Amino acid sequence: EKYKGLNVKNNLSYTPEPDIFHEIFGHAPFLFNKKYCKLLNDIGKLGCDILFNMNFSDDLKYHNLKRLQNFVWWTLEFGVILNNTNNDFEILGAGILSSIDEINNVINSISNKKKYAKIIKYDIEKVIFTCFDYSNLQDRYFFVNSFDLMYDSFYSNKDIFLYKGN
Repeated sequence: EKYKGLNVKNNLSYTPEPDIFHEIFGHAPFLFNKKYCKLLNDIGKLGCDILFNMNFSDDLKYHNLKRLQNFVWWTLEFGVILNNTNNDFEILGAGILSSIDEINNVINSISNKKKYAKIIKYDIEKVIFTCFDYSNLQDRYFFVNSFDLMYDSFYSNKDIFLYKGN
């Protein structure tokens, strides 16, 4: 039912559903970084707070969780660390690391060999309001100059995930 009406392409180089390969090759290496682990833990706690500890209507719970989901998608799943001066980059996103097609998409987009995807400077407000399509290669990647900048932006803007409505 989840993919009814969608043209989902499942092949050896791309699958829309996370699998054990994605978890081991995408997320597991980052689990040796204490800041990464703290961020994952705090994202989980924030999600639980939104669901259970905040006095939000169901619509506001959904809205705030969607913001949090977008943040995770465009950073920990499909984020890129980019040094603009010489186009050196590191892949931050587990969704990229676990897909040869996503890796090539990033490389080609950054190197301007082929313009598959936009490379957009990280801005937490843009990130949380940007929807994604998990059924295909990404058409954009947000880049940040360092993991620490993205990490700090999450903690200094936590209230952005706690929208209370007008």
